[in-house]
Amino acid sequence: MAVYIKNGTPAGSESKCDTCKFSLVVHGFRESEEATYCDWLSQPTRVLFQVRECSRHEHKSRPTWDQMEDLALEIRSSPTMKPAGFCRSEPSTSDVTVAKINVAR
Repeated sequence: MAVYIKNGTPAGSESKCDTCKFSLVVHGFRESEEATYCDWLSQPTRVLFQVRECSRHEHKSRPTWDQMEDLALEIRSSPTMKPAGFCRSEPSTSDVTVAKINVAR
């Protein structure tokens, strides 16, 4: 039996603003004392509700692409005289045997 709740609010849901690097969340002593400001625009804007999805959300703890490039190690391969890939100088005996069987048929 399916239960449908109209205009229901999920319990225990956190706002996306809690983990966003553009937000300023101020908590008071009571649960009801909370003010959230979004600083993505040039001027901070007050958010009056908990945000479920945001198209401009950027997680605070994840580094940006430029930060990852600065931390990355540059790996250079040393030049060698060996050819790249798999190659054989002489055909093996198994290749010759397969070729003889194919010709015999």
